[in-house]
Amino acid sequence: MNRNADGVPFTAVIEMTALVDPDQLDGNHLVYLPRYVQPDDPIFDEADESIQERFVSALDRCHFILSDSGGVQEEAPTLRKPVLVTRESTERPEAMTAGATRLVGMALDLVVAEVSRLLDDPMAYQQMLVTENPYGRGDAADQILNLIAGRWNA
Repeated sequence: MNRNADGVPFTAVIEMTALVDPDQLDGNHLVYLPRYVQPDDPIFDEADESIQERFVSALDRCHFILSDSGGVQEEAPTLRKPVLVTRESTERPEAMTAGATRLVGMALDLVVAEVSRLLDDPMAYQQMLVTENPYGRGDAADQILNLIAGRWNA
């Protein structure tokens, strides 16, 4: 199968249940479905807001997130989703300080241990659910406009 062929919805099915005891998943399977996007894919014609909405909706359906993305580290706390960060360091320490993210590096044994901990230990999971996003509420632009308008009309 060619990953570039039309009609190929994803490039692999990676069964992660081999890394976690299936009994821990209550009969569910943990899989990763990566998708290669062609340069002429219709997604590139979508408005940024539409793509962002789809992305955030997908994040919201996750129990927790395993990622190396800085953007995900910023978005996930708003959704109250723990993030295990597969990096050795991060330029987003605010989320770590708030308890919403945890650096797990890239060593498979540590990643599996931290994933298992979030699946097995409800208290560990609850401790990573922050009530406020450490990066703000997403309304900074509105606050600035209101401040400018208030001073302009004064």
